[in-house]
Amino acid sequence: MEKNSSRLTWSAFPCIYNLMTTDILIGDFRCILLDGGTFRVDGGAMFGVAPKVLWEKKARPDAKNRVTLSMNPLLILAPGLRILVDPGIGEREAGKFGEHYAVLNAGNLEQELARSGVRPEEIDIVINTHLHWDHSGAGIRLLSDGGLVPMFPNAVYLVQQGEWESACRPDEWTRASYVFQGEPVLIRTGQMELLHGEAEIVPGVRVIRTPGHTPFHQSVLIESGGEALLYVGDLIPMAAHMRLPYITSLDQDPSLTLRIKRRILKQGGDMGWTLAFCHEPEKEKRILPCRKV
Repeated sequence: MEKNSSRLTWSAFPCIYNLMTTDILIGDFRCILLDGGTFRVDGGAMFGVAPKVLWEKKARPDAKNRVTLSMNPLLILAPGLRILVDPGIGEREAGKFGEHYAVLNAGNLEQELARSGVRPEEIDIVINTHLHWDHSGAGIRLLSDGGLVPMFPNAVYLVQQGEWESACRPDEWTRASYVFQGEPVLIRTGQMELLHGEAEIVPGVRVIRTPGHTPFHQSVLIESGGEALLYVGDLIPMAAHMRLPYITSLDQDPSLTLRIKRRILKQGGDMGWTLAFCHEPEKEKRILPCRKV
């Protein structure tokens, strides 16, 4: 896909006026963390072996010991290019599922895109860090008759091949996380493209392997004009998880998560990366400088 190499200016996207903590310019790319709604997950699950007396200072639990997470899809804009990373939860507020996770405002992705002057049919590329329900559900639209269609009809959807296979054939341990409805839809439309390891998506945007949460988890690195932003996905879901011992019990390989997180934080700290967090509920903490370990 061709991309205009000229530096992005305000006039390229006149609907965007204010620089906020969730809106950052990385060289030629404007990167915007969207509001994909909130949900709640058991606090012990989110912080693993860390004692509650420590993690509750970072995330206050409710009466059911659940902590609030947000879903923060990343919109990447450049002249002639629109990329969306991890569309989010989608329409899952009704029924026992929504009640169990206290899902709120998760079906507002289209409105969030509109605030940035983008329509779903204008998205060129959708990148999933992985295919757990909270990251991939909004990539599919639920019709009034119960049918399913791609939310982004003109986009190519990108994910690691191993992650796709895991989502399509979950086991007893992963089944609850892979409530994935996109397999037949995206196969039918021919929009799913499977990746094999690290890859350049377009000049300045690439995916890097960051396994641990899932064996084929990937993060998205945007580099331009001497600046870099890493959308880390569930390798570091919240700002508090920059602390090395804070690893979720939902990770399939916590020891691998620790090794990869240590490497990414060292590399990012050395190179001056900025990190964007997919589940950080506090807006002022959603985009932060990488903290070197």
